[in-house]
Amino acid sequence: MTSENYLGGYLAGSYLARKNHQRIGFVAGRRDAYTIVQRTSGFLNALKDAKLPAYPKLYSYDLNGQMGGKEQMRRLFLLL
Repeated sequence: MTSENYLGGYLAGSYLARKNHQRIGFVAGRRDAYTIVQRTSGFLNALKDAKLPAYPKLYSYDLNGQMGGKEQMRRLFLLL
C-alpha cells in the first residue's frame, strides 16, 4: 500500500487555511523519514499558497521515535 504523503500534507494545510487559522502547528514523526519530509513539504506549500506565514517553532518532530503525539502536543502548548 502506498500513501500520497505530499498531497496529504498539502490537503491538511489547505484545510486549516480555509478555516481561517493563522498560526498553524505541525506534529509529525521522525523529521528525516521520507514520508515526513514529503508531508512537511506539502503542508508548507499549502501555507505558502494561502499566503500564510510559517511558524517553525510550532512544528514538533519525534526525533527519537519514542515520543507520542500527546507529548508533542503538550510541548507545543507550552510554547503558546
